[in-house]
Amino acid sequence: VTANQRDTKWATWTSVLGFDVMGIWRDGSDGTDVNACDVSKSRRHVACADDFGGVSLLNYPCVVEDAPCVVGRGHSSHVMNVRFSPDDDWVVSVGGKDRAVFQWRFREKTREAPKTSPAPWEAAEVEPRGKARGAAAPGG
Repeated sequence: VTANQRDTKWATWTSVLGFDVMGIWRDGSDGTDVNACDVSKSRRHVACADDFGGVSLLNYPCVVEDAPCVVGRGHSSHVMNVRFSPDDDWVVSVGGKDRAVFQWRFREKTREAPKTSPAPWEAAEVEPRGKARGAAAPGG
């Protein structure tokens, strides 16, 4: 590779270092607490494996400090690696000392549209004025 690769968009992202994943590091991290990460194929989430038996799921790109995350617990020791399945339906994590392989079902949360009250003129049923509606009376 002879050209500058600074702004290259790669097919995957598995590095724990870089601008796109700078929010995965928690306060007090020593630089070795996050062992692996993987970006989903949709490029909307990143899964991270840590030294504390956790598998974290964050939005991607993760560029804010102390980014909000969901942490799955189950490994009894550090987690060595984590990967999304090709269809983004599963996250697979591999433990270190516990030598366990976990499959985590991944379901993306969808936000519902905010529920708003209809305007008063839309909610009230308006009675028509004037002639009555319906079938005409026989003979007239």
